[in-house]
Formats: sequence, structure tokens, C-alpha cells
Amino acid sequence: MKKFFALAAAGLCTLPSLAAADSSLGFRLRVGYYLGSSFKLNSGADGHLNGAQVALDFPISHTRNWELAFTPQLVLGGAFAHGSDTDGQIYKFLLSGKSWINRDLYARIEAGFAHTEARNNEFQDVNDFVTGVSLGFRLNKTPRFVDRLNPSLEISTYLSKHRQLNGIVFSVAFAF
Repeated sequence: MKKFFALAAAGLCTLPSLAAADSSLGFRLRVGYYLGSSFKLNSGADGHLNGAQVALDFPISHTRNWELAFTPQLVLGGAFAHGSDTDGQIYKFLLSGKSWINRDLYARIEAGFAHTEARNNEFQDVNDFVTGVSLGFRLNKTPRFVDRLNPSLEISTYLSKHRQLNGIVFSVAFAF
């Protein structure tokens, strides 16, 4: 697992130099709420990883209607709730392709690897391939100071053969 994170970190270090080749590329921050699928815990009960998700798109290249990015994501399952919720993180390292459908609507596909990390040994940690599909739309009626960040709303779904990696995310995205 340490090799997996080391490779991801090395990729992050080289991406800014790739993005610098085209100064019109920008980073995109997505912050949202992740609703995870139900899966079996070590106790035999059902659980799901619900919580905040943060994603950052590191641009690799783009054309007029298509963008390619490296997108690490972090899901903080159960981090902001108390009680009998499921606690753990999901780390995702994805390549994402975004295509504009029209001026205000876009779709994104993502694929890569993910790792879960249980707190308090609540469930079995997994590593697996994960895919995602998103639909987003630009928010046009925003205050001037927010407008510069090019905000948009997105809904995304993620699928894998391991149920603890499956879920839906509602998020807000900002460009930098």
C-alpha cells in the first residue's frame, strides 16, 4: 500500500509541470457530501461510509470541448457524525475526462484505483479499480466575487466490485 501512495505522490509532483505547458489550464476543487452504499461490517451488521468528500482536479490537457485531469479524492466517512455510524476513509486516485455538452452543462467520466481505510477495525480494508460518472452544470447567477471561481453543481456516482467503494456524491466545484 505504501508503494501505491508513493506512486500517487510522484504523479502529483509531475502534474504541475505538465499543466504549466498550457497556462490556460486551471485547477478545480470539488467539495461535497458522499452517500455510500450499504456493505457488511466485520460485526455482521450493515454499514455505509457517509461524509464529506474533497476532490482536486490537476489538469493534464484540454481541447475546446474536452479536458483530461488527474483527480485524487478523499472521503471522510463518519468523520462529522457521532454514534453508530461507520467510520473510515476512501482514498481515490483517478484519471478524469470532462466534456462540455453545451455552454452550461458537462459530463465527466473517471477511472482509477481506490483504497478504504477503516477506523477501529469496523470493516475489511480493500483496494480496487473504481469508475465514476458525473453530470454538472455551471451556476450563472452568482455574486461577482464568486463568479470568478466559475462555480458549478455536480452529481456523481462511483462503482466498484467492492460495495464500500460505491456511492453517490453531491458537490460544488470551483476553478482556480
